[in-house]
Amino acid sequence: MTDAREHDALDAALDRLVQGEPASAPEGLEPLLQTARAAREAFSIAVPEGVARAHVATLTGVATLERRRPRHRVALVLIAAAITAILLGGAAVTASASALPGEILYPVKRAVERIELVIHSDPASRTKLHLEFAQRRLAELSALQALRRAGQKVDVGAAMSSYQAEVKAAEDALAADASSAGYQALAASLDAQLQRHLAVLAALRVGAIPGPAQVAITNTIQHVGSALSARDAALLV
Repeated sequence: MTDAREHDALDAALDRLVQGEPASAPEGLEPLLQTARAAREAFSIAVPEGVARAHVATLTGVATLERRRPRHRVALVLIAAAITAILLGGAAVTASASALPGEILYPVKRAVERIELVIHSDPASRTKLHLEFAQRRLAELSALQALRRAGQKVDVGAAMSSYQAEVKAAEDALAADASSAGYQALAASLDAQLQRHLAVLAALRVGAIPGPAQVAITNTIQHVGSALSARDAALLV
């Protein structure tokens, strides 16, 4: 396929993506469409216009941003990649890093994580990322527990589910890396960190208000413990 035809096909795919329709890219160009898909999801969050304009001004050093239609749809991918680079190293991450579930910047925090996963697609990198995200979910759980004890209404169960999902994703990514030379070291690192997580979860259970939250923490401890035991058993085979 010629470059022009590839660009036209990618244009059409991006048009469908913008309209919320299923889209596929020509062979070899799927990573571009995947980046655009992740960026579209990341930047579909509703933010007050004044806040958005002020944030853009901070990032770019200008007072306003004039909207222009790119001459070619491929430019949207390049813009998305540039914005992603800014987000991954700039003020947006700093602003959202401490956001908790239910807060306005929390979707930004999670969207940036999804973009990081798009950029780092190899199993070893994804294992490390999901483990890092699991640590973040654990820190969020600690903060939510403190808010709950202070009388605020928070959804500890949903946060616990998010933590479990990251642990499972890390386990799945590790399994996909089983044939690599670095598998044993990566598995040992994962196990060591999960052991530390168990200690944190045990402390959270002690301080939890009796009820659904405490049950959720207990279930999570069992989930993590089972994952560790299963891998230990596999090593003995």
